[in-house]
Amino acid sequence: MNVDCIINKLRETMPPAFVRKEIPRLLGGILTVGTIANLDAAKQGPPKLRLKRHVVYEKDSFLEWFKKYLNNKKISN
Repeated sequence: MNVDCIINKLRETMPPAFVRKEIPRLLGGILTVGTIANLDAAKQGPPKLRLKRHVVYEKDSFLEWFKKYLNNKKISN
C-alpha cells in the first residue's frame, strides 16, 4: 500500500476536525500522542489550533502534513 492510498483512505474516514488524543485511534496506532506532542514541541508537527486545553487539528492540513511525514520516513528508513 502506498502513501497516497493511505491518505485517500484516511480522507474518507476522518472527521473534519479532531483533538490530539484521537490521533492514535484515527491512524490505527501509526502515531502516538507523545510522538505528535514531541514533533509539535520541535516545530515539526502538523498545523494546529489550541482551544482551551485541547489541541485541535483540521483534517486536510493534518493529512497534508502526514503525507510529507510518511514520505520522509519512507526515504530515511
